[in-house]
Formats: sequence, structure tokens, C-alpha cells
Amino acid sequence: MPDAADRLYALVRHSAYALAANPAYDEALEPCAVDRSQAVRVRAAGGALYATRAEAEAAIPGAVGYFASLRLSGAELFVHASRQG
Repeated sequence: MPDAADRLYALVRHSAYALAANPAYDEALEPCAVDRSQAVRVRAAGGALYATRAEAEAAIPGAVGYFASLRLSGAELFVHASRQG
């Protein structure tokens, strides 16, 4: 894991769905720590980056968007609807 100075956060499909296939979490989100090199891929896929985990968590309530094909730690990246082409 990157040290705190190089860590950013993106939103991904909740691990309870992505890893355990629990259908109750199909649309749930959670923050995922990313390093600077992963951040480039997140931006290219249309995902948002947050400086802190708290900022990422604050973006979850009411979030509308879709899951991209990019996976971070096994979970699909979430892209906010406002960031779509």
C-alpha cells in the first residue's frame, strides 16, 4: 500500500458484492485507496479521486452513476453520472 502522502481514494463497487457476490450489495459503494500510478487509470476511465477516505465516503450518499470495466483491488470503479462523456 502506498504511504499516506501518495494515497488517494476512488469509489468502487462494495467488496461484499465484488468479492463475495452478496446481491444485497449490488449497487453499494466503498472507498478504495489508490497510488499515483493507479490514479492515472482512474482518471482515464472517468472516475473521481478524493484526497481523503472521509471525502470519498461523503460522496457516497445519493451517488448516481455506473461501474466501469476498470478494477481496483478486484472491484469495479464507480463513475459518477456527471462525469459521463
